[in-house]
Amino acid sequence: DNCIVTIGYPEGIKASLFMCLMDPYKEHYDFEIIGTRGRLFIDLLNLNIEYFLFNDNINARIEIRPTAGREDAMHTGTRSEMIGFIESVRSGNRPEMDAVEAARIVSLSLSIEKSICHSRVESVPRIDRVN
Repeated sequence: DNCIVTIGYPEGIKASLFMCLMDPYKEHYDFEIIGTRGRLFIDLLNLNIEYFLFNDNINARIEIRPTAGREDAMHTGTRSEMIGFIESVRSGNRPEMDAVEAARIVSLSLSIEKSICHSRVESVPRIDRVN
C-alpha cells in the first residue's frame, strides 16, 4: 500500500510521487509530489493542500472544503470532480479537466502500475488528442 514513483519528462523535468495508504487513522491519506520546481503536499485528514515553489520561495496552504453529502458514499476528491463534470454538462461550459487531460492521467497511472508490476522503467505514451 505504498509506492514512490519518479517520472522523467522529455524537457528534463523530473517529478516524484510518494504515496502511503497505510495509516492507523481512518481516511488519513497523504499525497506528496516533489518536482524540480516545487513540492505539493495533500493532507486529507486536516483538509489542506500545501505547496512550495523552490526558486520563487513561495509557500502557501489552501483549505479543502468537502462537498456536502454522504461521506461514506464516495471519496471527497472524486465527489467534487463528478459534481463539477455534471455541472459542466448541464451548463454547457468547458469542464475543469477535458478528455485529453483525463486520458493523459489514465495513461500515466497505467504506466506507473505496469512499471511497478514488472519492476522496470516504462514509457508513457504521448497523448495530444482523443478520438
